[in-house]
Amino acid sequence: ELKSILQSLRTNRAMYNQYYGKIITVPCKMEAGKEKVFNIVKAGGDKKKNKLKKEKKYEFLLVGRFLGPKQADGAIACRVVSSVFETYFDGYTPADIRKLSREDKTRANKIVNQSSSQFIHDFSTLGQFEMKLLLTADEFFEKMSNLPSSSAWMSDTSNPLLCVIRRT
Repeated sequence: ELKSILQSLRTNRAMYNQYYGKIITVPCKMEAGKEKVFNIVKAGGDKKKNKLKKEKKYEFLLVGRFLGPKQADGAIACRVVSSVFETYFDGYTPADIRKLSREDKTRANKIVNQSSSQFIHDFSTLGQFEMKLLLTADEFFEKMSNLPSSSAWMSDTSNPLLCVIRRT
């Protein structure tokens, strides 16, 4: 059902605006063993505040494919909010992991691998997930104008459409 809604949003700006900012709760799970994107990136936000503080903020970037109860319906690429993923890092922040990676890459990789494995294990079982549309209407429709009309764009981890904000 979510895939059909997303397909409809592609041609209906008013409907997109209706869903934007709202929490969508769906039964799904992360597709195990498939392509995932993981990185530590500079956090977005108010650049003026960041310049005043002279402090760089970082966040985890994790994108995976999520499947509904009917796996045959196919996957949807979703970005997982950094705070959801951070709970698996035993108190290490993205900045801590980034720093540790420079000092002791082996130890940093071990922490990332253990944390990621536990996260994937937990999120690979069917459950209720709360999601939001990731892009503003302008960003979404600009991106859609450059993508093919097939539904393959929904599972492309380089272009996630939804943001997982919580597993309930």
